[in-house]
Amino acid sequence: MPQMAPILWFWFFYFMLFSLLVLTSILFFQISLINHQMATQPYS
Repeated sequence: MPQMAPILWFWFFYFMLFSLLVLTSILFFQISLINHQMATQPYS
């Protein structure tokens, strides 16, 4: 059991890092999409 603990912590850290990367990429994609829409269709 104690030998499995570091592997579980490694996979937990890897999953958190991957989820953070996915969330940031989706956020930047939405920001770029909104900027593109604002550039093509200015409201003012």
